[in-house]
Amino acid sequence: MARVAEIMTFVHEVRAGDTLSGIFSDYGFGRTALHRVLAADQELLALDVLRPGNELLFTLADDGHSLESMTLHLHPGRHIRYYRADDDSFEFEEFVSETRWYRQVVAGQIEGSFYRSAARLGIGDADILNVQRVFDERIDFRRDIRAGDRFELVIGSEMADAGATGQTRIEGIRFRLNGRTKSAFCTTTATTTTPREKASPALSCATRQQAVTGSALHLTFGVSTRSPDE
Repeated sequence: MARVAEIMTFVHEVRAGDTLSGIFSDYGFGRTALHRVLAADQELLALDVLRPGNELLFTLADDGHSLESMTLHLHPGRHIRYYRADDDSFEFEEFVSETRWYRQVVAGQIEGSFYRSAARLGIGDADILNVQRVFDERIDFRRDIRAGDRFELVIGSEMADAGATGQTRIEGIRFRLNGRTKSAFCTTTATTTTPREKASPALSCATRQQAVTGSALHLTFGVSTRSPDE
């Protein structure tokens, strides 16, 4: 019996260039099964973009070749199972684990430009550009930034019990420029404008997603000339 179970279930790890239609074709599931699975996904649209590292767990029907179910593993905190219903259509059930956010402070010193200094610390292009956008009206990144100035970024990483989900976000920023301190921090009330935000543009940042899909957590940056804990 254990040997039969191994034959009936197998895993496909998504690689660059993979499409769901191509995967279904490779395994001989046919376009009817593909269309029914996609119809079941209309509410979630989780299958719109498959990213390298996603896993698809396929379970075959008793005939040994028809698709009985497919489970999309997005990250350790979320997976979605598409299964064949009695009328041969497909339905879905979503499993989301409780997650926690852990924070780390990354500090650096300006050597050349802020972009290059942050990139040397492993900060991604999108996050660097987002930081510059937040301070667009407060800091001239060509004229105000000098060698020796310092900056600190608070980076949040989401973790489930089974491991990292791959989602990160910048939660705080602080610049120390020639004796002046400028800072920004995130709150989770993107639809609310606070008095501090009225004094400067209300800006949003979204969770950075690395090799995952799903809804992004939208945050709002409040900008001040002092750090939140001062």
